[in-house]
Amino acid sequence: MKTQNQWIAAYYPSDLVEDQRLKSLFCLVYDKVIFHFPIAHTGCGGGVGVSDFYSEDPLVEEGILELREEFLLNEIEADFSPGHPWGTDEEFLRYHDLNVTGMALLCCEKEGAVPATGKANTPIPVSVLKSIDLTRAAGIQAAALAIQSLELALPPFAELKSHDVLEARERLKNELIPFRAAMFALAPKVRAGITANAEMDELYREAKYLAETDVLPRLAELRRRLQLERGTFWRKVVQKIASHLPTIALKWTASSGVAAAVDAAKLAGGIAAQAIDNEKLAQELLANGGLGYLLSAEAEFKKERQ
Repeated sequence: MKTQNQWIAAYYPSDLVEDQRLKSLFCLVYDKVIFHFPIAHTGCGGGVGVSDFYSEDPLVEEGILELREEFLLNEIEADFSPGHPWGTDEEFLRYHDLNVTGMALLCCEKEGAVPATGKANTPIPVSVLKSIDLTRAAGIQAAALAIQSLELALPPFAELKSHDVLEARERLKNELIPFRAAMFALAPKVRAGITANAEMDELYREAKYLAETDVLPRLAELRRRLQLERGTFWRKVVQKIASHLPTIALKWTASSGVAAAVDAAKLAGGIAAQAIDNEKLAQELLANGGLGYLLSAEAEFKKERQ
């Protein structure tokens, strides 16, 4: 994750993600997700071409999923036959997953990506563990909170298909930056809930707890207020500010920027003065900047059921 505006993730511990919802959540939160596919130094090139499983996925074609085939780390010279040094099928699968994990975390160390996983209890290889201090990794904390918040906010029945994700990314792009900024703003709360030597599963548990006890209650209150205000004000403000004045959009959670943000929204394309029925409500909505993304994402995938 190089900046708050560009989020890149490296997925582990497996090369293939069978859970389409999980893959879609990552593609809604990150600009790019890197998948690693271990291959072997064997005559048959064991593992070569496995990434073709995703070859026709629109998310690959658009560059949102990046597929990398890399040689096994610390490979033992052996073939894939049962009983050889690879061990049993179960042991080989474990060896395979450790390689994917190692590749992903080395990518994080060298390229500034953040680790993304559907199995947070996967042990981290010792060789890269020393480079990750989760109490100081604000990007990992913010990303974990973003994933957990989106997972809880989206309806469980939402049909998350690749072409739907692409369309949603386009429609939600103006709200994504303030959402990420809000996740970074809440990162210290995630940090406060983990121990000094925390591992990834502890961080994800804390992120989920914070999403359940902090983010979602505020989202519910915001949804209630929007219903009272005819549901039009928030989306107009988000779209106008984010598309015309991104620097204000990044700073709008600061109390000093609330009035300027409202004025900017009016000037940027005319949110009529009468649309703001209550100045206090406008300030409360702007103070919850990142929640607009969750509201809009929720609405996007509810439409699929209507």
